[in-house]
Amino acid sequence: MMDEHFTLINLFLSGHVSGYEQVPKPTHIKTVISHIFVFDEVAFKLYRRDNVNFNTNFCDLNSAERTEFIERDFLWNNYFNSEVYQKIVRCTPESNKVVFGKAGEQIIQMKTFNTDTVLTNALRQQLITKTLLKNLGYSMTKKIAEFPYTPETTDTYFESYSQRIADLEEWLLLANRADVSLETISDVTAKLHDYLSKEKKKFGGDLNRNLVIAPDIHTDNILFYDNRFYFIDMCPVKKNRLLAEPFMNICKTAACVYVLSGSSHANALIDGYKKYYGLTKVDTKLQNFYLAYWMIFHGGYIYLLAKENAALRQEAKSYFTTANTLLHSL
Repeated sequence: MMDEHFTLINLFLSGHVSGYEQVPKPTHIKTVISHIFVFDEVAFKLYRRDNVNFNTNFCDLNSAERTEFIERDFLWNNYFNSEVYQKIVRCTPESNKVVFGKAGEQIIQMKTFNTDTVLTNALRQQLITKTLLKNLGYSMTKKIAEFPYTPETTDTYFESYSQRIADLEEWLLLANRADVSLETISDVTAKLHDYLSKEKKKFGGDLNRNLVIAPDIHTDNILFYDNRFYFIDMCPVKKNRLLAEPFMNICKTAACVYVLSGSSHANALIDGYKKYYGLTKVDTKLQNFYLAYWMIFHGGYIYLLAKENAALRQEAKSYFTTANTLLHSL
């Protein structure tokens, strides 16, 4: 199966694709978990089988788990953006070209889109108003709440979030020690664990009774163009991270908004969440806990991307600085 997988990759790269022989070779984007082959109006996402770290620590895409992962990924993304995520197709290498049919590797067919329109960039340029953010907060909360399927879980929300903090520690260990020291990792995770332990009854009780799906809904996965918001790459990669209580989801997005555009813009996004659920206020300490967690998570992610990019490194530092301020309020 692995040989056929690499044969397909090479055929896509060379432009030997049935139905696309008369157009230029596709642009190739290689991510942590996929190869994306981008033609003018359509793209094909082929999930990698060879990322040993991902297969070991997240989901083994070179095993029987592969089909379940791809089908869940498509289900979620098609629900959030059916215009982009069109269908799952199968393909095989035949007669020195990729042939689509009823057998072979499952790949996701997508409509192409402009990646320059990610919300992160618009926030950096201060192009997003509080009114737009409140509307986004309402619409994304509604979309999440109305998802037609509820994934099964055996974990309580307290157990799930304890594991999220453990995941955060592992994630931060991937960063350069000059950026995120072991002392910093120990300090921030201890503060998060302290709050969670103090609120164990809440996380195992009220918050555990109203779980919804937990899409990967940070600002790199939201597009903004033609004065509208669109969602991409919504499905979490870990099967045991599919559920959360609703407030966590809005805070995940708000964490990025807070750092890039300020607290009042983040609160505008949260106001949209409050409007959907008919709330007049939220638990401020819980909000700061969620915001701090996701700021630290996203800051670590930016450090991994930044390398020698000074502007990105400074942005990552801002995530940690802001998170620390919020952690002290707990």
